[in-house]
Amino acid sequence: MILLWNPATKEHKVLPSPCIGPPFLNPLLVRVSMGFGLHFNDYKVVRVVKFRSQVAAKVEVYSTRKGCWRVINDAIVPCDIEQRKCSVVVKGVPYWLGFGPFWPDTIFGPEREVRRDEFVLSFDMGNEVFRQVDVPDAKGSHFKYSKKLGVYNESIAIMYYPSYEQFDRLIEIWVMKDHGVDEGWDKVLRIGRPFSSLWTPLGCWENGIGHIAE
Repeated sequence: MILLWNPATKEHKVLPSPCIGPPFLNPLLVRVSMGFGLHFNDYKVVRVVKFRSQVAAKVEVYSTRKGCWRVINDAIVPCDIEQRKCSVVVKGVPYWLGFGPFWPDTIFGPEREVRRDEFVLSFDMGNEVFRQVDVPDAKGSHFKYSKKLGVYNESIAIMYYPSYEQFDRLIEIWVMKDHGVDEGWDKVLRIGRPFSSLWTPLGCWENGIGHIAE
């Protein structure tokens, strides 16, 4: 079941069954990613379904104005979406973390660790197309760090934090320029030691105060 919920009015709406896939999807055979956004007073839900037996993902969009799902047959999802990470919505546009294929473009590091190309993926609710932007420092040491999307001063941001304890215990926050128009990023904040240990940054509030799971 998929439903839309407005926490301000406490109203909710149960959406009809999607067009793609059976009602009960086997997580071992299929990956589903979802996002929502706003375009001209029409709240939309985008659903991306990737069956392991198929190369290309399938895309459908629900429109609250039309009250139905519609399959976008010509939609191209340019990268794999990180399934378990929730999307971030900025000015009506949903964002996800994305990865390049394991093969044939697999890159191996000095210790034979797999290094996949990484992207920030967005979906234009108006034109109903996907767009990907390289993460900051796409060919450098970013492979050592985990990432989380967030919002910083009403702009899409990406937070870097260590994947393993042996790496530097720091957090970096990068902000996308003009929502990806020039495909660039600005590093706005770097928080370093004296963290004794560092797990996952949870978010950043409007007054600049953040919270970290340490």
